[in-house]
Amino acid sequence: MSALSELLQPLIAVSARYELTASDLHQALDQALVTFYVDEVLRREERSPTADRVAMYAGMSVAEIYKTYEELARLSAASEPTVQELAAVLHGWHSDSRFSGMYGVTRDLQYSKNGDEPTFESLVEEFAPCRDVEAVLSSLEEGGCVKQLPGNVIRVRKRSYTPPLGAKSRLQRMGKVCKTFNEVFRRNLLRADGAIDRGLLELVMTSDRKLSREGAERFSHEVSHRFTTTLSELDSFISSLDDKCFAENGIAPGVGVYFFEDSEDEGVLTQRRLDVRKVVQ
Repeated sequence: MSALSELLQPLIAVSARYELTASDLHQALDQALVTFYVDEVLRREERSPTADRVAMYAGMSVAEIYKTYEELARLSAASEPTVQELAAVLHGWHSDSRFSGMYGVTRDLQYSKNGDEPTFESLVEEFAPCRDVEAVLSSLEEGGCVKQLPGNVIRVRKRSYTPPLGAKSRLQRMGKVCKTFNEVFRRNLLRADGAIDRGLLELVMTSDRKLSREGAERFSHEVSHRFTTTLSELDSFISSLDDKCFAENGIAPGVGVYFFEDSEDEGVLTQRRLDVRKVVQ
């Protein structure tokens, strides 16, 4: 439980920043539990995950399961385009010959149907299906990625999408990153010795000497510079693979690079916990 508490503390700090209450966190936990156990019923029993079965696994009442189902459906209908979907739209605009001109030069696109010419609507339908076109355009404008011109024409301004500071999409992206990051540890931690299931790559490097703020900033800049190039090269590598390496129902592997500051040593943290217990008593 203490390990789980350590894992949740940074997320609670973010929740406090967005003024979420304990009730909001409990609701989010219910949604996570139901989503997880729906998949578990499918995996373990290979049958439809009824509310009764999900309730049994999750330790919740059937009424709570139905309530959570309704909330998940509402959130799904109201959800905004994800960072991945927006990035896919921009990538397609720059790389798909239907939406770019000669030598990879991007084309200005009419918003809606214009004869047989490609449009912004058709771009979104291709790379972010089931998303509202206006919502995608609004998000891209907010990120400074596109500009609307006279005549209902859309011009792309940037190749990549970076969520604006404070945007909800940044919080959604954090959730995606944390889920993916935790999945690496979950897979490796729960993997039985000798299991055929492959582990996931985990490489970590931490400075063995304390750096000044200037030293840390220089290191962060170096990491950003080196791995921006590396990730671009890996993306090109995937694009160069033979058709036999791709599958309609395959997996979507990825690699992430992040800069972190190692926390205080365990002794200091333990002492703080002891101090907290004294206050509570």
